[in-house]
Amino acid sequence: MMSSEHDFRAGSRQYTWLENDLKKVDRTKTPWIVLGGHRPMYSSQEELSDFIVSVGIQYYLEDLLHEYKVDLAFWGHYHSYERTCAVYKHVCQEEGLGTTHIVVGSAGFGIDTEGYWDLQWSRFHENDYGYGRVMVANRSALYFEWVRNKDKVVRDKVWLTKPRSQTEG
Repeated sequence: MMSSEHDFRAGSRQYTWLENDLKKVDRTKTPWIVLGGHRPMYSSQEELSDFIVSVGIQYYLEDLLHEYKVDLAFWGHYHSYERTCAVYKHVCQEEGLGTTHIVVGSAGFGIDTEGYWDLQWSRFHENDYGYGRVMVANRSALYFEWVRNKDKVVRDKVWLTKPRSQTEG
C-alpha cells in the first residue's frame, strides 16, 4: 500500500521505500505482487483534474512498477469501478508484462456520475455500487471479479495469468 497523497517522486522517502520493498520480493515465494493506493494511476473517468494527477503518478511510478513486474494495482478515489488491460505506457501488453489497474471505490459514499473517455486500455467501467473479490488460483493464475451490490450480479471478471518463465525459481 502506498500513499498517493505524499511525495512519491524518485528520491523521496516513499519511492525509496517502495523500490527497496519491491527489490526484496522473492518471486519463488511470492509469485503475485499487488499494490494499493488511493488516487488511481489509470482511470478514464471524465474528470480532468484527477486525470492530470493520474498522468503524474504514471510519470513517476509506472517504470518502477514495470521493472519489478507488479501484477495488479487496486485504487480508490473514484466512487465507481474500472479495470484496465495489463498496461504499460498506455499500451495493452501481453499478460504478465504489464500491470492491471482496478479502481474499486464503489462502496459507501455517493456514486460518481461522470462519463468515461474512450481509451484503448480501459476494459470495463461502471458507475454503480459494488465490491471486488480476488482468488489466487496458483502461481500463474489469479481471478478477480466485481460484483454489483443491488443484484449480486458479477458484472466484470478477469483471469490474470503469467508465462511459466515468470513463475519458476
